Amino acid sequence: MVVKRSGAFGGRLLVLGFVAVLCCCLFVPVSAASGAYAAAPFAFSVTPKSVTVKAGDTVSYHASINASAGFTGVISFSITISAAGYSTSLSLGTVSPPYPRTYDFSVKIPSDVPVSVTAQGVITGTSGTYSQTDTVQVSIQSQSSGGDFLGWLTGLFSGFWSWLMHLLGRA
Repeated sequence: MVVKRSGAFGGRLLVLGFVAVLCCCLFVPVSAASGAYAAAPFAFSVTPKSVTVKAGDTVSYHASINASAGFTGVISFSITISAAGYSTSLSLGTVSPPYPRTYDFSVKIPSDVPVSVTAQGVITGTSGTYSQTDTVQVSIQSQSSGGDFLGWLTGLFSGFWSWLMHLLGRA
């Protein structure tokens, strides 16, 4: 197909068409391009923010959940525990409307989590395309009640490993 341009007017249409196509390609919404979650119509806060436990212990948490008027979605909760090159994710269950409401849940600290470190727990609430997070700290003590040498040595190694991973940009 051959398109004839007639004078300067045809050239302007060609340029305008090119600019329109370019704008459509460049201004794709970030959430659509990256797969990011939209702003959630709900929020939650978890307490306590910091606990000290031993591997294998169970921690009880309390979540306060609020939502925008009209939000009727079910929220699924999970936690990711990370420390010194260690990471695990656990499901915490689901919460259904009505909102606002509270939700109590327990997390059994895995027995293979490094000791003598402070782990970060990221609690995520997801409903459809919406997601929110809250963070808690979990200080993991060694199994012995006294400050034994093995627990101290393990903590020293875990701290060094964490520092090294951070230095290498892998933490």
